[in-house]
Amino acid sequence: MSAIPGLERSRIVKPVAVAVEGGDYLYMLLGQIKNDPDLQDVQLWDFKGREGGDLLRWLRLFTTLDGYRQTIRALGIIRDAEADARRCFQSTCQAFRGAGLEPPQHPMEVGTARPAVGVLLMPHGKPSGCLEHAMLEAAGPGVPLHCAEDYLQCVGADAANDNWNAKVKVHALIAAAKNPAWTLSESALGGMWDFGHPSLAVMKAFMRRLSSA
Repeated sequence: MSAIPGLERSRIVKPVAVAVEGGDYLYMLLGQIKNDPDLQDVQLWDFKGREGGDLLRWLRLFTTLDGYRQTIRALGIIRDAEADARRCFQSTCQAFRGAGLEPPQHPMEVGTARPAVGVLLMPHGKPSGCLEHAMLEAAGPGVPLHCAEDYLQCVGADAANDNWNAKVKVHALIAAAKNPAWTLSESALGGMWDFGHPSLAVMKAFMRRLSSA
């Protein structure tokens, strides 16, 4: 198996690994856990990377990194539910099995094997969707959601899927913020989204479950 660019140079330095789907998740969560005393044993990873690699390939390489067997006690995946949360969960569990790991029975659960394994699909508890759906639910005071709806109608929402619509809304709202050049993570640090809202707080709750496994 060929190496995934970047991962072979990474070092496992913390016992709880949380692999997320892309840079938006990675940098947003880095900002959220940085000063959280309950999550200082969590190390974030991007299983998708710039090359858009698949989860099974990433897991197989991750489990060969130096320090994996000696250090890792829990491993979690946070990713979009996409068009079908049930199918996404099944494919994620299949990837775990392909890497020799025992998957959990349900999303948000953490298994009892070692390492303990868990999966969180965003938005949690919904049949489909993506991170941006959870962000819209957690829009802070003063975020003009109605304006994003109007903009969506202007760019042909009827011809797109619901995940695309949610992403357009979020980026339209960021473009109207005090700094229109913000990334998703910067918009989070700028207070646009309430990370105490259940739709986003579930990510830290999931990481705490992994940490206490």
